[in-house]
Amino acid sequence: MNLKKKTLLSAVLAIVLCTSLIAGTTFALFTSESKVNAAIVSGKVKISASIEVDKLYSATTENDNTREVAGTIAQGPHAATYYYKEVSPNFSNGGTATYTAATSTLELDKVTPGDKIKFNVKVGNESNVNIKYRVVVTVTEGLKLFNAIAVKIGETAFSGVSRNGNWESLEAEGEISDIPVEIYMPIEAGNEYQNLNTKMNIVVEAVQGNAYTADAATPAAIQAIATAATAVDSEDKTVTAATTINDSDNKVSVEIPVGTVLTVNSDPTLAVKVAEQVNAIGNITVLSAQSAISYNVNVLLVDSGAITENVAIANDNDQDITVKMFVGVGLTNVKLYHNFDEIAVAYDDDGYITFTTKSL
Repeated sequence: MNLKKKTLLSAVLAIVLCTSLIAGTTFALFTSESKVNAAIVSGKVKISASIEVDKLYSATTENDNTREVAGTIAQGPHAATYYYKEVSPNFSNGGTATYTAATSTLELDKVTPGDKIKFNVKVGNESNVNIKYRVVVTVTEGLKLFNAIAVKIGETAFSGVSRNGNWESLEAEGEISDIPVEIYMPIEAGNEYQNLNTKMNIVVEAVQGNAYTADAATPAAIQAIATAATAVDSEDKTVTAATTINDSDNKVSVEIPVGTVLTVNSDPTLAVKVAEQVNAIGNITVLSAQSAISYNVNVLLVDSGAITENVAIANDNDQDITVKMFVGVGLTNVKLYHNFDEIAVAYDDDGYITFTTKSL
């Protein structure tokens, strides 16, 4: 009996011993770790623009054989050749040029015919990555006064209501050259431009260097010319037979209905002329948010086979004249201005716009 008890006890002890060995191995693990860091700093695309006024000029009849011609008034009591004279700090007739840095605004006040300013748009590049940049110019209000002034940006005369420059590539921290701008009111500007205002924006845009960009299409100026003889009553000068003037090459047509009043001649020859805007906005101006080009549509008189600048349709006629012209496929925001007033326009998927007007 005692032997059996001893044997059982040793077995229990053996079991306990084995259990303690198993428990002990759970704390005998080999471990190790190592850590690395990833620090990310994004690149920066940043430019700034400011204006630095260069020189002011006003017209004078005095010529010292070095002055640039400002223009000539051919007739009337003020007929003479005028020249630009450098002036400071204001224009000769009291007009001022004031630049406010806080709002990046250059304000020309009390400008008169013969006044001119030259200034530079200075562009600072704080980008630390490669970029592309371009200049966008837009007239935001006051089309009538804008019709009386001339604007030159770089070596190019500003035309139309909106113009996108081409994209230029620039390496990180590279310098952007100054953009010279010249604005003047021709000495020939008449009384109809008194006490008006206009505004334009010069915007410098920048994107990272590998962004997809496309330069705005800049087609050559269109001179769409087509002539047609119109049957006109010799006394009241109203159209007695409807006339359609077509230019199939440039996809322009103008329908002149019976009853339209013409300005001159009893049986005139008419021409359609569609041209890219060049420092003038008037008559029918075609604009689009997707296009950097604006166009001007006129029905003009033909004299001895040559197109004149005389508008052929009188302003007092009561008939609707229909104009249809091709401006490009895919436009969704076409606007038209007739003598500075916006008019309705319809456009189709084939790229044509159609509108009616009382006069051209």
